[in-house]
Amino acid sequence: MFGERSFIMFVSIMIASLIVAPQPFDVENLGCISDGQCFSQAMNESGQVAGYGDAPNGMGQHGFVWNGNEMVHIVPLNYPNGGNCWAYGINDFGDVVGYSSNGGLSIHAFLWDGGQMNDLGVPEWATVDFSRAQDVNNNGWVVGMAGGVPYDLRGFIKHGDIWDEIPTFGGNESRAYAINDLNDVVGWTRNEDGKFRAFAIPNGNVKLMADIGDLGGGAAEAFGVNNNRVIVGQSKVDDTYFHAFAWMQNNGMVDLGTLGGNESYAWAISESGIVVGKSQIPEGGTHGFIFEDGVMYDVNDFIVPDLDITIVNIRDINSLGQLAAVAEFSDGTKGPCLLTPMGGTIPEDVNGDGNVDVVDLLAVVGAWGPCKSCNEDINGDSTVDVVDLLAVISAWSI
Repeated sequence: MFGERSFIMFVSIMIASLIVAPQPFDVENLGCISDGQCFSQAMNESGQVAGYGDAPNGMGQHGFVWNGNEMVHIVPLNYPNGGNCWAYGINDFGDVVGYSSNGGLSIHAFLWDGGQMNDLGVPEWATVDFSRAQDVNNNGWVVGMAGGVPYDLRGFIKHGDIWDEIPTFGGNESRAYAINDLNDVVGWTRNEDGKFRAFAIPNGNVKLMADIGDLGGGAAEAFGVNNNRVIVGQSKVDDTYFHAFAWMQNNGMVDLGTLGGNESYAWAISESGIVVGKSQIPEGGTHGFIFEDGVMYDVNDFIVPDLDITIVNIRDINSLGQLAAVAEFSDGTKGPCLLTPMGGTIPEDVNGDGNVDVVDLLAVVGAWGPCKSCNEDINGDSTVDVVDLLAVISAWSI
């Protein structure tokens, strides 16, 4: 038994040495619209997941939305006459956007609303019959790109019948990838030297478009923005490699590092500031990551149960902490998975609030000693002691 002073010192040292880590995740394999491969791209606050994959009967690639119960097949605008479509964004009303073949050589942005495919067409300023939607917010604004293929594309912001063209920083291309509910738009454009430059457009006003800088390598691309106006993406740190970044108005661009490999890529950020993406690892290939409180974590270290899969990419995160991920299975194929924090389902979360933190640690300290059938007895040996304390510390999370 600890003396009082020794015990207090021990607890102080252990608290000081804690590394705050994510909660364990339950993994749900969402399946696919065919026997082939499917890929998550976006998720909303209800945990609905949009993406695309191999279509049935070898008919190219089609979109999908996981509605919480089943995979819903999104078919091309010119279905059943062949064609392809890809879903890239979803809002909290379940509206899905992407792009689809529309007969012949034309490719158009679409809005899938309540099971109905809607052709968004192309803006009058487009140089060819091409448009591609990347994201849609809860105001119904859609962003993406239109024009020439593959170069001379121009990003667009579509609200109602208006298509605002996103300019460049002197180059020949711009692309919009994400929009928040403040109508802030982010993406990338080229400058006069042909280099990628990440931009932000506050409130959808293209006249306020601004370059948000880079990590020293002269190039950057923005892919996500939350309602706190924190932007994420990737930027060159030298002449060769890209690192994931987070950008804030007051702090500028911050390098998020990697999981030990050369490069990392950030796709999305939650309202609480958790960044998700993928990173190369030393052994080769990529793993999905979570970045929170200044630390990049390999999500594969927090999968419960331990499945025979590897999470190779995380495309999106919602306010519940759910992750829209891409998994690689033992046979080498890939598919979409939904990762949900287990929260209070683990015994170390003594008070059941979904977090293992100082409250749970103090509860264990307060119940120290003999304690039959109490929550603080983590290992169930009828005694609350250092074993239970260490169990809480090991499972420590936000």
